[in-house]
Amino acid sequence: MEAANAKSFYWEAFPPMPTCRVYCSPAYQDGHLFVVGGCSQQGQPVDTVEMLDIVSRKWTVLPPMPTPRAGAATAMVDKEVLVIGGVDSTQRPLASVEAYHIDEGKWEKKAELAQASMGVSAIAKGNQSCPLGSVEGFNLARKKWDALPSMPTGRCSCSSLEAANLLFVIGGVAQGPSSAVEALCLQEGAA
Repeated sequence: MEAANAKSFYWEAFPPMPTCRVYCSPAYQDGHLFVVGGCSQQGQPVDTVEMLDIVSRKWTVLPPMPTPRAGAATAMVDKEVLVIGGVDSTQRPLASVEAYHIDEGKWEKKAELAQASMGVSAIAKGNQSCPLGSVEGFNLARKKWDALPSMPTGRCSCSSLEAANLLFVIGGVAQGPSSAVEALCLQEGAA
Protein backbone atom coordinates (compact mmCIF):
# COMPACT_ATOMS: atom_id res chain seq x y z
CA MET A 1 0.00 0.00 0.00
CA GLU A 2 1.41 3.36 -1.00
CA ALA A 3 1.62 6.04 1.67
CA ALA A 4 -0.40 9.22 1.19
CA ASN A 5 1.41 12.22 -0.20
CA ALA A 6 3.27 13.79 2.73
CA LYS A 7 2.23 17.25 1.51
CA SER A 8 -1.38 16.41 2.39
CA PHE A 9 -0.49 16.11 6.10
CA TYR A 10 0.11 19.15 8.25
CA TRP A 11 -0.01 20.25 11.88
CA GLU A 12 -2.50 22.79 13.09
CA ALA A 13 -2.08 24.68 16.36
CA PHE A 14 -5.10 25.19 18.60
CA PRO A 15 -5.28 27.48 21.64
CA PRO A 16 -3.55 25.97 24.68
CA MET A 17 -5.63 24.38 27.44
CA PRO A 18 -6.51 26.72 30.31
CA THR A 19 -4.90 24.22 32.72
CA CYS A 20 -1.37 22.87 32.25
CA ARG A 21 -1.29 19.10 32.97
CA VAL A 22 0.05 15.68 32.01
CA TYR A 23 -1.62 12.24 31.93
CA CYS A 24 -4.95 13.82 31.01
CA SER A 25 -7.57 11.85 29.09
CA PRO A 26 -9.28 13.08 25.91
CA ALA A 27 -12.71 12.32 24.46
CA TYR A 28 -14.30 13.75 21.31
CA GLN A 29 -17.85 14.20 20.04
CA ASP A 30 -19.58 16.49 17.56
CA GLY A 31 -16.76 19.02 17.16
CA HIS A 32 -15.93 19.16 20.87
CA LEU A 33 -12.70 17.92 22.44
CA PHE A 34 -13.07 17.10 26.14
CA VAL A 35 -9.90 16.94 28.28
CA VAL A 36 -10.41 15.24 31.64
CA GLY A 37 -8.22 15.07 34.76
CA GLY A 38 -4.48 14.54 34.63
CA CYS A 39 -1.66 15.59 36.94
CA SER A 40 -0.85 19.15 37.94
CA GLN A 41 2.65 20.66 37.76
CA GLN A 42 3.03 19.46 41.36
CA GLY A 43 2.31 15.87 40.26
CA GLN A 44 -1.12 15.61 41.91
CA PRO A 45 -4.25 14.31 40.15
CA VAL A 46 -6.74 17.06 39.29
CA ASP A 47 -10.52 17.15 38.92
CA THR A 48 -10.29 19.64 36.03
CA VAL A 49 -12.46 19.18 32.93
CA GLU A 50 -12.25 21.50 29.92
CA MET A 51 -13.83 21.43 26.46
CA LEU A 52 -12.50 22.89 23.22
CA ASP A 53 -15.00 23.84 20.52
CA ILE A 54 -12.96 22.91 17.43
CA VAL A 55 -14.77 25.41 15.17
CA SER A 56 -14.78 28.49 17.42
CA ARG A 57 -11.42 27.47 18.95
CA LYS A 58 -12.66 28.49 22.40
CA TRP A 59 -12.14 26.58 25.63
CA THR A 60 -14.89 26.18 28.23
CA VAL A 61 -14.19 25.12 31.82
CA LEU A 62 -16.73 22.46 32.81
CA PRO A 63 -17.81 21.33 36.29
CA PRO A 64 -15.01 19.41 38.06
CA MET A 65 -15.07 15.62 38.32
CA PRO A 66 -16.19 14.20 41.67
CA THR A 67 -12.91 12.23 41.86
CA PRO A 68 -9.56 13.82 40.94
CA ARG A 69 -7.67 11.33 38.76
CA ALA A 70 -4.88 10.93 36.24
CA GLY A 71 -4.39 8.35 33.51
CA ALA A 72 -8.07 7.41 33.28
CA ALA A 73 -9.72 5.82 30.28
CA THR A 74 -12.50 7.77 28.56
CA ALA A 75 -15.27 6.82 26.18
CA MET A 76 -18.19 8.73 24.69
CA VAL A 77 -21.53 7.00 25.27
CA ASP A 78 -24.38 8.95 23.70
CA LYS A 79 -24.17 12.40 25.34
CA GLU A 80 -21.96 11.27 28.23
CA VAL A 81 -18.21 11.41 28.77
CA LEU A 82 -17.48 8.20 30.67
CA VAL A 83 -14.32 8.41 32.85
CA ILE A 84 -12.98 5.03 33.98
CA GLY A 85 -10.35 4.17 36.59
CA GLY A 86 -6.99 5.97 36.68
CA VAL A 87 -4.93 6.80 39.77
CA ASP A 88 -5.55 8.91 42.88
CA SER A 89 -3.17 11.20 44.80
CA THR A 90 -1.43 8.20 46.43
CA GLN A 91 -0.86 6.62 42.98
CA ARG A 92 -3.33 3.85 43.79
CA PRO A 93 -5.55 2.55 40.98
CA LEU A 94 -9.20 3.62 41.11
CA ALA A 95 -12.31 1.50 40.63
CA SER A 96 -14.58 4.53 40.31
CA VAL A 97 -16.43 5.32 37.11
CA GLU A 98 -18.09 8.69 36.56
CA ALA A 99 -20.06 10.16 33.68
CA TYR A 100 -20.40 13.79 32.65
CA HIS A 101 -23.83 14.46 31.13
CA ILE A 102 -23.11 16.99 28.38
CA ASP A 103 -26.70 18.25 28.03
CA GLU A 104 -27.23 18.64 31.79
CA GLY A 105 -23.74 19.83 32.76
CA LYS A 106 -23.71 17.36 35.68
CA TRP A 107 -21.60 14.46 36.90
CA GLU A 108 -23.01 11.09 37.92
CA LYS A 109 -21.25 8.24 39.72
CA LYS A 110 -21.65 4.94 37.85
CA ALA A 111 -21.14 1.35 38.96
CA GLU A 112 -17.51 0.78 39.98
CA LEU A 113 -15.15 -1.52 38.16
CA ALA A 114 -14.84 -5.01 39.64
CA GLN A 115 -11.10 -4.34 39.95
CA ALA A 116 -9.40 -0.98 40.48
CA SER A 117 -7.54 -0.20 37.25
CA MET A 118 -5.05 2.23 35.80
CA GLY A 119 -3.39 2.28 32.39
CA VAL A 120 -6.53 0.89 30.75
CA SER A 121 -8.19 1.61 27.43
CA ALA A 122 -11.88 1.98 26.67
CA ILE A 123 -14.06 1.93 23.58
CA ALA A 124 -17.76 2.46 23.08
CA LYS A 125 -19.46 -0.27 21.08
CA GLY A 126 -23.17 0.14 20.49
CA ASN A 127 -24.57 0.28 24.01
CA GLN A 128 -21.47 -1.08 25.70
CA SER A 129 -18.20 0.40 26.87
CA CYS A 130 -15.40 -2.09 27.33
CA PRO A 131 -12.61 -0.98 29.65
CA LEU A 132 -9.51 -3.14 29.47
CA GLY A 133 -7.00 -4.49 31.98
CA SER A 134 -8.78 -7.61 32.81
CA VAL A 135 -11.69 -7.26 30.41
CA GLU A 136 -15.06 -6.00 31.63
CA GLY A 137 -18.00 -4.63 29.67
CA PHE A 138 -20.49 -2.15 31.09
CA ASN A 139 -24.09 -3.04 30.29
CA LEU A 140 -25.99 0.27 30.17
CA ALA A 141 -29.41 -1.35 30.41
CA ARG A 142 -28.53 -3.31 33.57
CA LYS A 143 -26.12 -0.64 34.90
CA LYS A 144 -23.63 -3.34 35.77
CA TRP A 145 -20.13 -4.45 34.80
CA ASP A 146 -19.91 -7.91 33.23
CA ALA A 147 -16.76 -10.03 33.08
CA LEU A 148 -15.65 -10.79 29.52
CA PRO A 149 -13.06 -13.35 28.40
CA SER A 150 -9.58 -12.45 29.66
CA MET A 151 -6.97 -11.28 27.20
CA PRO A 152 -4.54 -14.04 26.19
CA THR A 153 -1.69 -11.63 27.00
CA GLY A 154 -2.25 -9.83 30.31
CA ARG A 155 -1.01 -6.23 30.05
CA CYS A 156 -1.63 -2.60 30.86
CA SER A 157 -1.04 0.72 29.07
CA CYS A 158 -2.27 -0.84 25.83
CA SER A 159 -4.24 0.79 23.04
CA SER A 160 -7.62 -0.39 21.84
CA LEU A 161 -9.77 0.07 18.77
CA GLU A 162 -13.12 -1.36 17.71
CA ALA A 163 -13.47 -2.25 14.04
CA ALA A 164 -15.56 -4.81 12.17
CA ASN A 165 -17.08 -6.20 15.41
CA LEU A 166 -13.61 -6.87 16.80
CA LEU A 167 -12.03 -5.15 19.79
CA PHE A 168 -8.32 -4.95 18.98
CA VAL A 169 -5.90 -4.64 21.90
CA ILE A 170 -2.46 -3.53 20.76
CA GLY A 171 0.90 -3.41 22.54
CA GLY A 172 1.16 -2.28 26.12
CA VAL A 173 3.32 -3.49 28.97
CA ALA A 174 3.42 -7.11 30.16
CA GLN A 175 6.81 -7.92 31.72
CA GLY A 176 8.23 -5.18 29.50
CA PRO A 177 6.94 -3.63 26.29
CA SER A 178 4.57 -5.98 24.45
CA SER A 179 4.15 -6.44 20.71
CA ALA A 180 0.96 -8.49 21.15
CA VAL A 181 -2.03 -7.77 18.91
CA GLU A 182 -5.21 -9.62 19.91
CA ALA A 183 -8.90 -9.13 19.17
CA LEU A 184 -12.06 -9.96 21.08
CA CYS A 185 -15.08 -10.76 18.91
CA LEU A 186 -17.90 -8.39 19.91
CA GLN A 187 -20.68 -10.14 17.98
CA GLU A 188 -23.26 -11.62 20.27
CA GLY A 189 -23.73 -15.35 19.89
CA ALA A 190 -20.42 -15.82 18.05
CA ALA A 191 -18.34 -18.81 19.08
